[in-house]
Amino acid sequence: MAQIKSWSVKNRSLLISTISITFVITIFVCILCDLILNRTLTWSLYPIASCILVWVTLFPLIKLKKHNILGSICIFTFSVIPFLFFIEYACPVKNWVIPLGVPISLISLIYMWISGALLIKSKLRIWYRASIVILLASPVSYFINNWVSKFTQESDSFSNIINAMAILCLSLIIFFIGFATRNKD
Repeated sequence: MAQIKSWSVKNRSLLISTISITFVITIFVCILCDLILNRTLTWSLYPIASCILVWVTLFPLIKLKKHNILGSICIFTFSVIPFLFFIEYACPVKNWVIPLGVPISLISLIYMWISGALLIKSKLRIWYRASIVILLASPVSYFINNWVSKFTQESDSFSNIINAMAILCLSLIIFFIGFATRNKD
């Protein structure tokens, strides 16, 4: 048993090291290319910030033995809004985070927390849980598309209908796969 735990710790350390080195190389290459091309940091700020956000979100998944998913969800929850403000700071278009980014982030975070709770804590079969999570994506997608339409003053209700139908079909397919395989578990 001690060897299995030791092996697991070694694998976790190797995974963290590999991901960290990959992100450091990615950030270095972005900075180098941006400085060579523009003599200042411009577009490279976006992938740098994204790499940092992904790294801090993945860290609990790899490092923590208990509550690793909860840790990652918490870190992402508290990091996404500051990340958006940084992106707004770095990009030429201003004043979009509060009217556009915050509402979309909040509805997405609520969906993420509900989905996480449903997938982790529910006693339903995984097929049914996945079907419900996908089905819940439909109102989230509808809200986001409508919010973006209001912000951009462009209406695209046809794509909302197509999107909702695709989500419903996918949810039903997964539900029926679960139903058809219920005696095989």
